Amino acid sequence: MVVTGSVHASSVQEQLPDLLGNNLLAEPSPKESAAAIGLAAAVLVRRDPEAILGSFAADHMISGTEAFSSAVIEAVCTAREDYLVTIGIAPSGPATGFGYIRLGRKLGIEGAPNARLVSQFKEKPDAKTAAGYLQSGNYRWNAGMFVVKARVLMELLTEHEPSLAKGLETIAEAWELESENGQTDLETRKQVLGDVWGNLKKIAIDNAIAEPAALKGRVAVVPATFGECDVHHPLATTDDLKLSFLYFLFLTLCKQVGMILETSPPSPISYQKNRTKWRS
Repeated sequence: MVVTGSVHASSVQEQLPDLLGNNLLAEPSPKESAAAIGLAAAVLVRRDPEAILGSFAADHMISGTEAFSSAVIEAVCTAREDYLVTIGIAPSGPATGFGYIRLGRKLGIEGAPNARLVSQFKEKPDAKTAAGYLQSGNYRWNAGMFVVKARVLMELLTEHEPSLAKGLETIAEAWELESENGQTDLETRKQVLGDVWGNLKKIAIDNAIAEPAALKGRVAVVPATFGECDVHHPLATTDDLKLSFLYFLFLTLCKQVGMILETSPPSPISYQKNRTKWRS
């Protein structure tokens, strides 16, 4: 499954000719991460409520693929226990441009020896506070990576952002609707998406569900050891920019280890220059 902006939908289809039409979700307009990730979850939950999905920022460079894969596997194992799971990056310095995650107790989950409860999400700190976080060793950067069951994500949205959840469920219902001849009802899908999407709340998934759910002990973190760099961060280098570009917004997993890649591509030109080949 791929979720992307409508302006990029045709390019995604060109890049992924085997992608089924009902697995390409095109957002009519940008609505922040809660609506984008929630749209994928709302569709998936109708197909398989226990499907596990992941969201990863495409404008981040990841170094250390084995460590990254290991962290994702632990996150999937943790998500199976009905947690919303984030992956925490070990800080390389007292950065003030990132939010932080305070580590809680270890969860003792089989297959996820490093998984911990999220004690608290912290907003971007000043330099002195960031230095204190780094010195304590009990904080990780919040890179906005999430792994969760489709059902759990929709439950959290329903609890904390009910109107957003209801709108996404309305779109998902139309998305899966079949016409009398058994074919996808494209006209109804298009109409409902156009009518509902513009009224959805524009909010980041961190603010919508991660922060309030953490206060109720429903969010876990897998502390990771791989390197990560946000290419929009002032400290990002030219080499970072060359290595980092990934285009697709969502790639589903359905009960297996897999990933969804969240993106906001700079331009179609950048996309064509950085064509990414995928293997299943």
